[in-house]
Amino acid sequence: MDLKRIGALLGLLWVVLKTVLFNLNVDSDTSFNIGVSVNLLLLLIVIFLAVRTHFKSAVRTLFLDNVKAGMKQAAIYVVIVSGFIFIHYRWIDPQFLPHKIETRVEAAVERIESQGGWEQFKENANDERLDQITYDDYLDDMRDSGQTFLNPAMALLIALVSLMSLSFLYTLALSALYRKVLYRFDN
Repeated sequence: MDLKRIGALLGLLWVVLKTVLFNLNVDSDTSFNIGVSVNLLLLLIVIFLAVRTHFKSAVRTLFLDNVKAGMKQAAIYVVIVSGFIFIHYRWIDPQFLPHKIETRVEAAVERIESQGGWEQFKENANDERLDQITYDDYLDDMRDSGQTFLNPAMALLIALVSLMSLSFLYTLALSALYRKVLYRFDN
């Protein structure tokens, strides 16, 4: 497999999987969970294949060269996946994030009711700010904060930061593991 295409190919594979799940009308939460799980697995595969290919192609390779090779392919993968996450939540499934916000508001309503209503909830919360707002204002504030943090641009940012951070950790671990253990079995 060509080293220059590993990240792009597996990134596009994830995009196809996510698109198929959406078109098969798989439940949004189930599709999300499958997407995240497969995403993490594919990221690991991208980095492993990049490190392995680089290690086998070089006569003498340094640890940092392996890390660099893994991170290059991981970055390509992460950009493709993160870009599609933005596109997906912005234009393909724009109701997913607002649905998540409403689900959280409904959970808050149930929590308030289980504690005996708004007055009892305020008393149990022991938060003086709650005394200054109404029940409806509280729920509206939850919706507003949800819209601030659950939108396509924030999903893109979270995906980029978290996947690049994870890529770095995966790359360090796989480079060390391959160098110390797996290379002996791969010859």
